[in-house]
Amino acid sequence: TIEAVTLRAWLFAEYGRNKVRDDTQALSLIQTALKISPFNSSVNLEMGRILAHQGKYNEALERLKIATSGVDMNSDLLKTLVEVQTKLKNPQLDRLVQSEKSYERLISALQAARQKYLEDPTDRNTILQLAPLESTLGNTKDAVMLLTGLLQKNPNDPEALKLMTPVTLKPLTK
Repeated sequence: TIEAVTLRAWLFAEYGRNKVRDDTQALSLIQTALKISPFNSSVNLEMGRILAHQGKYNEALERLKIATSGVDMNSDLLKTLVEVQTKLKNPQLDRLVQSEKSYERLISALQAARQKYLEDPTDRNTILQLAPLESTLGNTKDAVMLLTGLLQKNPNDPEALKLMTPVTLKPLTK
């Protein structure tokens, strides 16, 4: 599968053989995966990382742009983008670095909330904290499930209802 080929490429690029990175083998595998699925986000991210390791930052950026179009942002993608944009001296680098830091804070908050949830899956406050974090990262089914559980216990829970109610936009008046 493409996932298996991409994983092997990553292993060669990061660890190689005998603790020596093997970008040549990694590139060969990634190029095979790109022939099968040229717009696969994971494959393009890995190709971008390999190209960045080789100092080919403009080519890496092109691959990373393809990767961002098909996947939600993640820490690997953000870190690689920051690395490449730093080398290319992008004038908007500060915004990207802020995005990376915000994302890392979001992930830390999510991990802490998940841990609290595992310790006590019945704690209302933990669920109200965890549900929006899950939703923000695209895990809306999990968020809805958490809130539905709260609403089954108390159908009038104002905070759970607020989180379950979609925001409606009012049309602009002339």
